[in-house]
Amino acid sequence: MEEERLLEEKVEENQTTEKKAKITAKVYLKLLWFSFFISMVAFGGGFVVLSLLRDIFVKKLKWITDDEMFDLRALAQASPGAIALNTSMLVGFKIAGFLGALLTIIGSIIPPVAVITALYYFYDAIKAYAIVGYLMAGMQAGVVAVIISLCYDMWKKVFVNDKSVFTVVLLILSFSISSLTLFLFNYSTVIYVVILSAILGIGCSYVSYFNEKKKAKKEEEK
Repeated sequence: MEEERLLEEKVEENQTTEKKAKITAKVYLKLLWFSFFISMVAFGGGFVVLSLLRDIFVKKLKWITDDEMFDLRALAQASPGAIALNTSMLVGFKIAGFLGALLTIIGSIIPPVAVITALYYFYDAIKAYAIVGYLMAGMQAGVVAVIISLCYDMWKKVFVNDKSVFTVVLLILSFSISSLTLFLFNYSTVIYVVILSAILGIGCSYVSYFNEKKKAKKEEEK
């Protein structure tokens, strides 16, 4: 068992080395460009960015898998800071290490900084135009559709692909608690739900690990 584990680790290490060796200047430029492009067109917040990141890096470029993207989203959500920037940084780091993370951060912050700076100087001049109000209303409707699509993909990942009773129950409980406290008491408990879910997930992982270890030990004794 120990030899098999070491062999698997060696294979994974070789695959990682090969993957890093294939990273070229073109990959870095694409990371910078796509993070810049997503940040430039993703009106509506972090969940819109998540959907675009998945469309580009998972579906189009196929640089990471859907499972990896799901894990990165969860890690970004549980980390301090904006979920859009956190996820972009983690995707860049996953693909191309520290430099990839740095480039995605640079690409992600340039458009909002430029737009906010421009609005600071020109907002008073354009806010009176009715077309600006219609434009924002249309964007809000589109944002809702994108967020619903992202939520559907995440729910499908849990219910269809994972097929884990613990994950499904935890998802339903987390969603119910967050929704009820928000609608009934106008109080957000998202951070507490995330922390509690992380603790329960760690506990479940340890239980599964020890159960598998006991099972393997019994098979060896036979």
